[in-house]
Amino acid sequence: MREAARRIGVPETTYREWEYGRKILGEPYQKIATAFGVSLERLLGESQEEVSIENRIHRIISDLTMVHTELIQKRKKKTPNSRP
Repeated sequence: MREAARRIGVPETTYREWEYGRKILGEPYQKIATAFGVSLERLLGESQEEVSIENRIHRIISDLTMVHTELIQKRKKKTPNSRP
């Protein structure tokens, strides 16, 4: 939570409230999308329907996990095999 709040630029208490269901109003949506490298449309859902913050966070975590996995795979490809 601390890292996510830092990346978004909000107090940790605010971020924690979002995770527990407090509605996010206004500009923070764009900050969240930017901080986690996803589009605003992706963050809000393609249909723009009201989606719970929990679902949004799960999507962001899923996207971040996928990006992390891809980075690890790319790093492995760049590292030459070192055998004794």
